[in-house]
Amino acid sequence: SQSPHVAFDVQEGNAAELTERVNAGEIGAGFLRLPVAHPSGVVFHRLLDEALVAVLPVGHELLRGRDLDDPKPIHLRELAGEPFILVRRPNAPGMYANLLHACREAGFDPVVAAEVGYMLTNINLVAAGMGVSLVPEAMRDVNLRHLVYLPMRPASGLSAPLSMVYLERGRSPILEQFLLLARQMADNWDSDSVPIRPQTR
Repeated sequence: SQSPHVAFDVQEGNAAELTERVNAGEIGAGFLRLPVAHPSGVVFHRLLDEALVAVLPVGHELLRGRDLDDPKPIHLRELAGEPFILVRRPNAPGMYANLLHACREAGFDPVVAAEVGYMLTNINLVAAGMGVSLVPEAMRDVNLRHLVYLPMRPASGLSAPLSMVYLERGRSPILEQFLLLARQMADNWDSDSVPIRPQTR
């Protein structure tokens, strides 16, 4: 409503693609979980750290005896031996690498049943009974008919950061307004918004 004549063209891409397109000036800004490259002149602004939740198919053995109306947090080690469905992008370790590390810290190497490119594919495979996964908390309302989402115990040390990527210089006034609005919305969600300064090689 502040800029009624401004239209947005929303496009999907992985972290590497979005960073490259921002750096090339093809798009004004992008939202990604974890930076995988840090080109000079590109800013990554950490907006918030979202909790990860475990997602299991309805009827899974680990759900037996749990109060699903008020589920207790699950520890990562309880998922040891379960087949994992994970989102992985080529040459972009991001949250995938963090999860593998957290599993090893919890005392096990995860059994990876499938690696997919998109979060919704991940969730749909879990719903089909192919395995379990960890997803950002914002996904916890997807497909509740076939899935159960459980909070993770804080000891897992896992989170899903959300960062905004944009050029350090040469931004239009409209883009500046958009960046300011995104920061304000994130500050209302989480007070730990911190800028990640661009790195040079």
